[in-house]
Amino acid sequence: SILSSTDSVTISQIAADYGMSPQQMNKLLHKLGIQKKVGNQWLLCKKHMRQGYTKSHTTEIPKSDGGTKVVMNTKWTQKGRLFIYESLKKEGYIPEIDLLEER
Repeated sequence: SILSSTDSVTISQIAADYGMSPQQMNKLLHKLGIQKKVGNQWLLCKKHMRQGYTKSHTTEIPKSDGGTKVVMNTKWTQKGRLFIYESLKKEGYIPEIDLLEER
């Protein structure tokens, strides 16, 4: 099943399902009390932590001086993706694929 998948997805992939930019999706999830920005990373609000919705991934980015910069990124699990889907559906946001299927 999709929930047992170990794949995680970026907010960009989820936002694309709704025809939004990642920035718009992050702001919407913030407005709905799902996440908050800490430094440069979006993290779940306390009531949604430890539910298995997200994973933090470390990415090394090469710098022009030959060194590397380490950046933390939040990725959503399939369980988290379903949580976003259900949360947004309650607010009237439907993924574009669902809208196409209704036509």
